[in-house]
Amino acid sequence: MPNRSKQSDDLALLKRCINEGRLFARHQRMAQIGALAEDGIDRAAFSVEDLASRSMIVNWAEDRGFEVYLDEIANLSIRRPGRDREAPPIVIGGYIDTSTDGHAYEGLVGALIGLEVLEALEEADLTTERSVEMTVWSNTQGERFGPPLMGAQIKAGTLSLEACRGLVDDRGIRLDDTLERMFETFGSALPRSRLTPMASYIEPALDAGPDLAEMDMTVGLVRGAEAVGVVKLRLSGRTSPIANTSRDHRRDPLTDVIYLVNQLEEHIGEMPPSMGLRSGIAALEHDPFKPGTLPERVSLDWVLYSPDDDVLISLLEEAESLVLGADIASVLNCDAVVSRTARDFDDGLLEQVSKLARQDSLRFRTMTIGRPCNASVLSGAGIPTAMILVPNRRFLGVDALRSVAKPDIGHAARLIAALAYQQATE
Repeated sequence: MPNRSKQSDDLALLKRCINEGRLFARHQRMAQIGALAEDGIDRAAFSVEDLASRSMIVNWAEDRGFEVYLDEIANLSIRRPGRDREAPPIVIGGYIDTSTDGHAYEGLVGALIGLEVLEALEEADLTTERSVEMTVWSNTQGERFGPPLMGAQIKAGTLSLEACRGLVDDRGIRLDDTLERMFETFGSALPRSRLTPMASYIEPALDAGPDLAEMDMTVGLVRGAEAVGVVKLRLSGRTSPIANTSRDHRRDPLTDVIYLVNQLEEHIGEMPPSMGLRSGIAALEHDPFKPGTLPERVSLDWVLYSPDDDVLISLLEEAESLVLGADIASVLNCDAVVSRTARDFDDGLLEQVSKLARQDSLRFRTMTIGRPCNASVLSGAGIPTAMILVPNRRFLGVDALRSVAKPDIGHAARLIAALAYQQATE
């Protein structure tokens, strides 16, 4: 490990080598792959658009002489070797595939900031003890081939590779066949076992909500993933024409479920904001779906997020009691379940990145994250993990291509470069 004075000089040099213009231009260029009308994007996993995006990254990496690897599920890794090639690397991760009509920069922030860190290390001519890598995780969204977070789950050992190989998409295409195409396209990539260890994992990502942008924060530092609970409401009534059924003779499950959700939301709304709770309707179906007709059956999932497992369990019990005690005409079945427990990320990494953010006078917020993410999967596998969020300025009314501000990704890249360098030289 370099002495404190040398490390300070090295970090200053490394930060100067982060090229905001190059990083922003790459975001804009890659956002054109799979672009749809009205700011949409379609880069399905293992699609032509996915291949084109990966090819662009591989070309940039090979221009620098970085090593390129593919594991059995086609997780793509770009490696800048350290002195000790056998030591587990420091990994910065992102993804390329999007959800249907997804965000223009969805997943790209992690991949492109990771590549920029490698480029800055190379331009600064800094030697690290451990290798530093950027990884593009395969099939994070899981919309073409479920489940989501597939690449990270297979890496973590929580999902079977063999079970996934036989998956088939809506057009009858097997996952195994798309993998073969991927391996053929990147024939020069070095093969790698999915079980290759990593020393720590850093995930830059675009904030999925408005908080960071509206609070004018530079970055968000994630301390962990939230617990998630679901109240599953299944109501049965009687289908009948609206025009010919008086209110006294209706058994309308849709009206009843709206009433129940309002009761749940009012209950959560009475909780102090400091509890960090968020809730809402995650899924809704009703049958039959006919204009002018009351449905016979309604299914609704109401979801609740909490940073604390015990709080979540208590609130789910209260929610179940509340809806079962409601006076409604429909027949109700209610099931409240915990779908995910809370997970803390590495305290040491959080403290380290917080110190670096303060040194750079960055405005940051320490927060938890509700959405599923690769960082949570890898943290659950015992890998020390940090996650840094970039403000999403789309919520301030700008179009998708301006939703990531050049200074924001520059600040995040310098912060992550410093963290990765410190980790790789310890």
